[in-house]
Order: sequence, then structure tokens, then C-alpha cells
Amino acid sequence: MKKKLIMGSLILCCMVLATAIGPAVADVDTEPEKILKISVNKVFSVLSDKKLSLDQKKCEVTEITNSVLAFPLMAKLSIGKEYWSEFNAQQRTEFIRLFTELFHNFYVDKLVIFNNEEVVFQSATEVQEKQVQIQTVLISRGKKYSMLYKMFETKNGWKIYDFDIDGVSMLQLYQSQCHHILKSDKIEGLLTKMKEVSIKELEIKNRHHEINNIFYAVGNSEELRRKKIIDKKGISLLRSLNPFSKNHVLGPDLTLAEFEQEQATVTTFRIDGEIKKLLPYRNNNHYDIFYENGFSFINIKDSRNFWHHKYLVVVTN
Repeated sequence: MKKKLIMGSLILCCMVLATAIGPAVADVDTEPEKILKISVNKVFSVLSDKKLSLDQKKCEVTEITNSVLAFPLMAKLSIGKEYWSEFNAQQRTEFIRLFTELFHNFYVDKLVIFNNEEVVFQSATEVQEKQVQIQTVLISRGKKYSMLYKMFETKNGWKIYDFDIDGVSMLQLYQSQCHHILKSDKIEGLLTKMKEVSIKELEIKNRHHEINNIFYAVGNSEELRRKKIIDKKGISLLRSLNPFSKNHVLGPDLTLAEFEQEQATVTTFRIDGEIKKLLPYRNNNHYDIFYENGFSFINIKDSRNFWHHKYLVVVTN
């Protein structure tokens, strides 16, 4: 069985960077503390932006993490001095590219599973010149995880080059796997396996994306009819009881261009105004609607049944 080059714990360490509610504020932050906290706040701002689609959020989060993670250094350290000296220039470039690609493929799609996590920051500790460590605690679903960020001052500013999760280094996990493969399959064998994993991850990502995508639109009846998302159509039974009774249904000419895109893992929608109805019909055992501060919230209790239809139209008053 092939060893995957990415460890499950990598997801968790990346989530700290990507899903914090907000940092604890120290009296005076050092430069690396400022960079880390600003990055966390930027990511949270993107994830909480209702105007952005899921794909847009992923792109923006990737840009933010690219600015604070030292991928070339992380790649080099994951190989170690002994083996890195054996890589030629082309192999080094390819390894850094694959390392970065696998890193992104493995965690960006997992962002949606985290919601309302909190990160508590401690002050930075100088390890040696141009090197600091920042201890944090991730609070997720009632559990606490000790997280240690290791940062290095480069010519482009302070960058993260390693994470410890409860005392286990992410780079050490990488290094252990890479060394195991290098001993038996050499450099080209390692690069080949990384390419295979990357292709497989992309196939899984595309398939998962296709299966788990859902589409939603929000608006009042007039707006939705104008966009041809809904129609008014008489229902036979209702009409037999009341000839003036009408019900809205999905329009036959609707197009995806009028819909926002999300993943079926989403459990809460915040809607401006009061909700009139959901289309197509959903069993109300699968969701709740509550109101707070002028907003309506759809709380999905049974995602599998709620998303039996991949389209959701929220008709507001």
C-alpha cells in the first residue's frame, strides 16, 4: 500500500490558521505576532463573507496562506540537509511545487467543516536570532488542542515554517515519510509518488466537488420571477378547493448563473428579512427557522435529506 505524503493532522494545524474567531490581544505585539494574528483575522473575514462563493473563499484563503507560509523552506526542511543536497535544481523546483500543491489540495477543501473555532494566542518566544515560536490553543467543539507555530524572519518578512500539534511536528511527520520512500525508491521515486498522490487528490476533489455542490438563491417573489428562477403555477388539489390559490414552483428556464454555490456540508444560512417559503419543498423535520436581529436563519438538522434536492430557493417577504 502506498504511503500518502500528507498526514491527517496537517488538516488540523492548517485549520488554526484558517478558522479562528479572533486572537487574544496582547499589550504590545511583536512583528511575528502581528503577522500571524492579521492573517488569522483576514481568513476569518473571508470565511464569514456571505457575498463570496465557496470557490471564491478558497481562492482568497489560499492567497492569504501563501503570504504567510514559507513553502520553499518547509519543503527543504521536510527533506533534510542530507537528502536535499542530492537533489539537482530541477528536482528541487519540482519537489517544492508538488509539496505546495499537495499541502493546498489536502486542507483547503476541509475549511467548510470548521465553524466558530477560537484560537487563544500567547506571546512569542525567541528561540534564536530571527526565529520565534508562538504558542496557541485551538478550541474546537469543546476540545482544546495545543498548537505551536514556528516562524523565521526571511528577506520578505516573518513566515511560518512548521507547526507542532500537541508536541508533534508537522515537518517531522513529512520527513519521516519522505525518508522512508527515498531509502527504497530514491529521488525520482519520491517525485513519482507525489505526482500520483496529487493526481488522485485532484480526482477525488473534483468528484467530491461535483457530488457535494449545492445551489441556492434568495429573493422576494417578484425578484425571483424576474430572474426566471420561480414560476406561479396552480396546484390541482388547491385549485379545486380555491380557484384563486396559487403556489410558486421552480421555473422551467432557470439557469445556474442566477444561483450561488455552496457545499452540502453547510448547516446554517443567514437570510436578510423574513422567510416566506423554501423551494422545492423540504420536510420541516429536517430544518428549523429562527429570527434574530432582523435576520432569518435556516438551521439544517438533517443535511442528507435536506439536500435531497441540490437546489434551494429561499422566497422572502
